[in-house]
Amino acid sequence: RPRQSDPQAGMVSATNLTSHKTENYIASETGANNAIAGALLNANGTAAPLSAGLKVVVLLAHTLQAGANTFALNGGATKAIKKHTNAATDLGTAYAATGIWCGVYDGTQWLDLSQ
Repeated sequence: RPRQSDPQAGMVSATNLTSHKTENYIASETGANNAIAGALLNANGTAAPLSAGLKVVVLLAHTLQAGANTFALNGGATKAIKKHTNAATDLGTAYAATGIWCGVYDGTQWLDLSQ
């Protein structure tokens, strides 16, 4: 007869929880509506280089419109934000301030990961 497992064995208690954050999280976005900006620094305070494949998760302090938007990382040049399903297309849905925006840099522009 198979042994019954302890139903408590895989449970997580409040005393052993670990706080996890998403990678490349920018919690203090600056800039303006439709032209957001943010800093991504490593543990030493060095700015992360902008390179193809870089993914960021941004807590928005400003809105993104349905239409043309830009994102500037680490005080660098502004780059367009486009839909990931068609890199020639602007966003089709707006984002509210206090929302979360996720994007990946393709070497030319930022691609929104939800549209």
